[in-house]
Amino acid sequence: AKQEKAQGSSDYFLDSADRIHFFTEVGAAAADGVGLRPSYRSRKAEALNKVGHALHLRDAVFRGYSNSAKLRELVGALGWVSP
Repeated sequence: AKQEKAQGSSDYFLDSADRIHFFTEVGAAAADGVGLRPSYRSRKAEALNKVGHALHLRDAVFRGYSNSAKLRELVGALGWVSP
């Protein structure tokens, strides 16, 4: 809830709909907003919360995966009608 509230009011989050953006765990970003806090620099995988939004639009490799028959079959097998 705390992170959702922060993301909802963040220009970085709100402006990310048509771009590829990286989001960190709460407290992982450096105080100046550039880079990671020292305690996360050697644990980058733990600092990353999500990579988002326009991957399927902006990245050819991810677009190919997103539109693949393999993924459509998986989604269908899970019972999703219109993901």
